[in-house]
Amino acid sequence: MTGKFFLFDDEGEHVFSDNEGKYAFSDDEDEIEVDQHDDRDDEDDGCSAWQNESTNVVSTEMEREWIYNLLVGSLRPLFNKSGASSEDVDELKSHIARFLELMHVQKLDVPFISMYRREEISSLLKDPNEPEANSEHDQNQKPMLKWHKVLWLIHELDQRWLLLQKRKSELQSHYNKVFEEETRRVLNETRLSLYTQLSDSITKSLKEANSEREVDDVDSKFKLHFAPGEVVDEGQYEMHARCSKAGLWKVASKFLEKMWMAELEDAKKTPEALASTFTSAKFKTPQDVLKEARHMAAIEINCEPCVRKQVRSSFMDNAVVSINPISDGSVATDSFHQSAGVKWLSKKPLTSFEDAEWLLIQKAEEEKLLQVTLELPETVLDKLTSELNVYFLSDGVSESAQLWNDQRRMILHDALNNLLLPSMKKETRS
Repeated sequence: MTGKFFLFDDEGEHVFSDNEGKYAFSDDEDEIEVDQHDDRDDEDDGCSAWQNESTNVVSTEMEREWIYNLLVGSLRPLFNKSGASSEDVDELKSHIARFLELMHVQKLDVPFISMYRREEISSLLKDPNEPEANSEHDQNQKPMLKWHKVLWLIHELDQRWLLLQKRKSELQSHYNKVFEEETRRVLNETRLSLYTQLSDSITKSLKEANSEREVDDVDSKFKLHFAPGEVVDEGQYEMHARCSKAGLWKVASKFLEKMWMAELEDAKKTPEALASTFTSAKFKTPQDVLKEARHMAAIEINCEPCVRKQVRSSFMDNAVVSINPISDGSVATDSFHQSAGVKWLSKKPLTSFEDAEWLLIQKAEEEKLLQVTLELPETVLDKLTSELNVYFLSDGVSESAQLWNDQRRMILHDALNNLLLPSMKKETRS
């Protein structure tokens, strides 16, 4: 029996794998084989939220839902959500919660639970990738090894959840201190109002973040606006900081007003008229001001967690891959090479790659044997652009409103094509 097993979440982020068959034990209750010690003995003390009721850091219900969504909603789901009845869903969620309780409250390890508490978590003992066993048990037959992949996966996801909650808690504590310092330091009422909106948005986004990447997105937004000593991206940061010190944040925030308001009032000034009040030795014309402010706004959109989540989801679901051998590598990738089967591909969906196939492609690309192109189909890109327009464009019909919308369309094009999509491509390759 093979123990190879991979799971990726809906962002394409690797969650768990057992590619060496480490986790295995027998049907025979007198014989348990585990080539892995219980990781809970080595847990960081900061991950003991289950044991610390006073802090109430981790909600059992939230963790149960988070684990369930990964099991049924990942790129390689273990359970078929569409074919499950409401009773099946409730049972699975109940058994996940019970398994977590057995581990954390009763301090039982995975092999013990699978042998002596199996009736309490029966739905988790079914291997979705293996046929049901014959009901007639042959006493002379040697007991078969059971991998119980789901149990080990939940065990691994539990560790990941605890670390995620610990990181979120520490970041929020740090953010609160910085927000408080900025509130005391800033005297400009308009700037203070913007900082209040930003801090509330960052706090809300951090609370809703359900993965390390989503937390990274929130942290990038925080660093961009509140942490001048911590670089998000050196080029982006320097440009954004320079324009902000020159006062262009007032123009950039005008471009992004719809993020903070349900409805936009028609601007009294045209974009060029507002930009003319910020001309200087560095920005000599209103066009120079608008150009820099547009890119400043594009950087902020690129660091907006809700936007990155939407673009990431669309990219992971719809991206296509095209592969061609590089001229020098066409001989190296002959019919006997491990990459021979994928050296010619045209717009194959990213979601259709199996297990380690993508890793082989990346290896061949690093060795300069293959040229790999990741892209969104034109129809998907147009749809995504239309969806983002809802976030940022004004519904106004006046000439002034249309002039501002023209600027916003240029900003979205810059943010999507020059920042967001390249960032998603980089994430996919990482």
